[in-house]
Amino acid sequence: MHSRIKQIKYLLVRNNIIIALIFAYLFFAAGSKTSININDEQEVIEDMQGDWVGYDHENGFYSHYRLIINNSSFKGWYEATYTIDEPNWPSSPDETGTFSLSPVQGYTNSTGKYRNINFYKLNGNYENNSLTARAFTKRIIYDESGLYIVGWGNMKNK
Repeated sequence: MHSRIKQIKYLLVRNNIIIALIFAYLFFAAGSKTSININDEQEVIEDMQGDWVGYDHENGFYSHYRLIINNSSFKGWYEATYTIDEPNWPSSPDETGTFSLSPVQGYTNSTGKYRNINFYKLNGNYENNSLTARAFTKRIIYDESGLYIVGWGNMKNK
């Protein structure tokens, strides 16, 4: 009788662990981002839509970036601070304009693909672009996880 009780306890514990693993898998699988075909420019642009924030850190300064992307236009804010805390963004952006995507690129030191984003001030082009738009172009790319600040990490869609 005692060994039978041990067997039942063992089966209950094992079944509970299996059920917990199944729920954990379903939770993470349901919460994960759907895969975007980075080769499909329209699909990438659709994934870029929204209000994005992020930062990088260098030489004691935090460079904070905010982009609101709507179709193929953007509103952009840039602010350098001494703190990691997201700044209180002014109501007017530092820059407005359009963007274009580069062809798909491959990372040289890891797997994965990305696209450069070329930001242009409103009615501007490469020759007369603003410093803010150039900063966005040099620092922000699109990779298979969304907008990414080069050398630092993912931006968050608010």
